Amino acid sequence: MKRNFVMTQSKLRLFMAISFFMITALLAISSIYMKININAEKTAEEHRIMFQQLGESLAEASDYLTAEGRKYAVTGDRSHMENYWQEIEKTKTRDYVIEKMQEANAPENELLLLEEAKKYSDELVETERRSMRLVLESEHVPEELMPPPVATKKLTESDAALSDNAKKAKAVEIMFDDNYDTSKEHIMKPIAAFQQNMNNRLENELLHARQNLYHAFVLQVILACLIIAEILVLMRIFMLYITHPIQHYTKKLEGFSFQRHFSLKAEGTKELRILADTFNTLYISFQQELKRRQETEKRMILAKEEAEKANAAKSEFLANMSHEIRTPLNTIIGYHYMLEQQRPTTKILTYTNNIGLAAKNLLAIVNEILDFSKIESGKIELESAPFSFRQVLKELYTMIDVEAKKKGLVFSLEIGESVPDIICGDAFRLKRVTLNLLSNAVKFTEKGFINLKVVEKLQKEQEWLEMSITDSSIGIAKEAQTHLFEAFTQADISTSRRFGGTGLGLAISQQIALLMKGKIEVNSEPGHGSTFIFSFPVQRTDKTIVQEKPLSTNINFHGMKLLLVEDNEVNLHMTEEILSGFGFSVTTANSGKKALAAAKKNKYALILMDIRMPIMDGYETAAHLQKDSQNTDTPIVALSADVLGDVQEKVLAAGMAGYLEKPLQLDKLLKILAKVLKISIKNIQSPVPKSAVFFDPQSIIKKLKGKKATYIKILTLFYDNHIKDERKIKYYVRHKEYQKAANLLHELKGASGNIGANGLYAAILSYSAALDKVNAEKLGTDFSRTFNESMQAIQQYLTENVTKEPAAITPPHASKDDIRNFLLMLQSGDFTAKETCRKMRDSLRSFFGENFYKRLWQKVNTYDFPAAAILLSKEIGKNGER
Repeated sequence: MKRNFVMTQSKLRLFMAISFFMITALLAISSIYMKININAEKTAEEHRIMFQQLGESLAEASDYLTAEGRKYAVTGDRSHMENYWQEIEKTKTRDYVIEKMQEANAPENELLLLEEAKKYSDELVETERRSMRLVLESEHVPEELMPPPVATKKLTESDAALSDNAKKAKAVEIMFDDNYDTSKEHIMKPIAAFQQNMNNRLENELLHARQNLYHAFVLQVILACLIIAEILVLMRIFMLYITHPIQHYTKKLEGFSFQRHFSLKAEGTKELRILADTFNTLYISFQQELKRRQETEKRMILAKEEAEKANAAKSEFLANMSHEIRTPLNTIIGYHYMLEQQRPTTKILTYTNNIGLAAKNLLAIVNEILDFSKIESGKIELESAPFSFRQVLKELYTMIDVEAKKKGLVFSLEIGESVPDIICGDAFRLKRVTLNLLSNAVKFTEKGFINLKVVEKLQKEQEWLEMSITDSSIGIAKEAQTHLFEAFTQADISTSRRFGGTGLGLAISQQIALLMKGKIEVNSEPGHGSTFIFSFPVQRTDKTIVQEKPLSTNINFHGMKLLLVEDNEVNLHMTEEILSGFGFSVTTANSGKKALAAAKKNKYALILMDIRMPIMDGYETAAHLQKDSQNTDTPIVALSADVLGDVQEKVLAAGMAGYLEKPLQLDKLLKILAKVLKISIKNIQSPVPKSAVFFDPQSIIKKLKGKKATYIKILTLFYDNHIKDERKIKYYVRHKEYQKAANLLHELKGASGNIGANGLYAAILSYSAALDKVNAEKLGTDFSRTFNESMQAIQQYLTENVTKEPAAITPPHASKDDIRNFLLMLQSGDFTAKETCRKMRDSLRSFFGENFYKRLWQKVNTYDFPAAAILLSKEIGKNGER
């Protein structure tokens, strides 16, 4: 049984593609064939003209040489002879013609004719040389004045024996006799034959090219007919299988109704048939589909409810995560603060500072994630309050300039004259966005500059501020710029490994900029730096700015009773110690139940309570305290690591007086304590300093359990190692090397605290904070005076006690084994190597010299232990075992 043919869209596309390919191929072949023949005709015509010109040039050159030779023989005018040899030796028409013929691939027979003409021409040249020699000898011209080709021509004995007149007559005779004309004809005959052969050949080539061109034209006409036929076939197929079926479907659908049976007759391509069958199936199942749709709507409602539950679970998870992470962070930051107050050694202070820095970095990462979640959920609102924009810029400059100087970068600030000072807006978030952009510039710029330029612009009759941060950083590739502001994204996968970061900073900054109805744009090229442009509309204001007074960290709340409620034992003891340091009499409770019991027995000035506690949380505990205790009117300040949602609103709604986020920040803690307890800032008294004694050796000896000899050794080392520090610091400050001065002050501060030099410790604290400030000169003078007084006190103490203490004051001379052990410390990266190097100063100078020790100390002092190890190892190798 014969199978019916079914046209499909794929078959139709395949047929059209094949047709198109064939048409394109035929057109291309025809065009190429036509072009080849046109070029062949053109080339043949050009060759005909060129060869004709070459033949004429050869004949003209031969006639020219004959004419000049005869003129010279008759007139004796040397210019004709010079023209003759100019043609032979320089113009070289004959050689040029033969060379061109060879380049044009002329046939061999034509080239032979030219060679024959050249041979006869050379023979004729010999006759002309003889004539010229006769003329010149008749005029008695010396050979050295003759043209070289003539000078080399020797006359026969008979010619040489002729008289001058006879020689001249002979020269004319040989140029006009029959032999000369015969030789001339021998030259012209090959040339004429060459031209005839050449013309015949080129005419044949031209005729052949024109015939081929005609064939190409006929092929084009045939091809055009084939293309028209193929297009007609395609149109017929298209009408039969697509256009007519679609028209039929359209006409049928005009009478579509659900009131009577309806169906489409399948026709056309396979796809159109499937379309008709599918429509018929859908029509039959329409009622069932309506029922299914209703069921789907019900499921969508359920899915929406599930999504809302999931979103609530996400918020709860973030709140729990915030609480669980920020609670131990609170402990770390709190104990970091307390460690700093203990005046630790330089080594321990370094470790303490690193712990604090790591904790703050982790807190910043957590805050970024939570802030992004807030922005994503639309729960962040911008504040609108008057503030000094120019003051914000100055504060930003001060912060970034310090970091820039650490890396050796030049940071500059340009503020346009028209930029306003007092504006309305959210100063904190404006500062945050700008600080993020500037911090990125510092992070990604290895050398060069950073520039912050602020100008005012008018956009659509609205005043805008434009802040441009330009740097000489590594730059950003174009493809990376497209997703630069996406969350958890950085320009390069290696960026996070090299520079760190979560990839949220720019995403949060862009979202804040959009909330401010502004934008952040970037222009950058790899290797050519970057420019980030933060622009936003601005609103000027004449409102007065309320200046907040800074709170002293030395506030003392003498005699005030405070109840601290915290379920985390570590945080409980840490917070208790901080509050006790402020002067509070602290009662602790690790649960809501114990807090209620304590509140029934005592009256407190303040209750500080964690919100998230098991069994009875902070809200419930606060409700009980406000109803049934001696502290119904006692202000309650909530503590919580929750920063999402409306925690602050819930706290205030529960009747509490304030709210503090964990980890605790001392300035915020002091501020809210002063506010809640209604203590005037100007009346707050600072606690008594830890030691009012200028130099207190007894307190240190007490810490050493009475080991006075050990203290004297330590004091001696301090005196020897730091006696020149004041002069070094002066030098650094005078040459504006503030970082070096700060490093040395930092080291001196830790050491002075450890030996009981309290006056020097306090002077260093003041001077360090104002190294590059206006009052630095006065504080520097105070520091120098205190330093010298402290050193005099130390020297006097040592003088008085050395005789009483037989122990050695100066460190013993180091042995070779000590030096090798010191090298091992450097190679292993032991941080105590720095102090060891200082102690071994005299020994190292003795072994290796003063210059070597200076170079070694420079590397050790900057903790470049690997380089110091290499330096010492090389020096030991040079000096052998001496």
